[in-house]
Amino acid sequence: MTLLERQEQYVNTLGELDSFDQYTYLMGLAMKRPELSGVPREEEYRFLGCQSNLWVSLEEEEGLLRMRADSDTLIVKGMAVMLADMFTGAAPQEAAQAHIDLFQRLDLEVALTSVRRNGFTELIRFLQNRAAALAEYN
Repeated sequence: MTLLERQEQYVNTLGELDSFDQYTYLMGLAMKRPELSGVPREEEYRFLGCQSNLWVSLEEEEGLLRMRADSDTLIVKGMAVMLADMFTGAAPQEAAQAHIDLFQRLDLEVALTSVRRNGFTELIRFLQNRAAALAEYN
């Protein structure tokens, strides 16, 4: 499944839920996907563009990306795990060039204040720049 196909799955799933259920879904996602959240809580992995503490790693393994993310808040962690699920398994070039608009398309009233929305827009930009750098390296 491509990065954009995974994005569509999340848009479809979350788009069918009301605000409370979206909130519950994100918290559940944060707790159920430990393989995507095992990034060390060290300063070198800390993403500074987020209102909450967020640690992110995007690496290339055997030609495909592996993203991990962790946060001290379940909602942010759930949203970061969605991105980790989307990016993990994608080719660096695909991730660098994909039109990722997950958070613009979702109406996550509970989770996405304007500050948090801007932070996740910056996170996506950071991830795509990192993916582009990894694509150039190979």
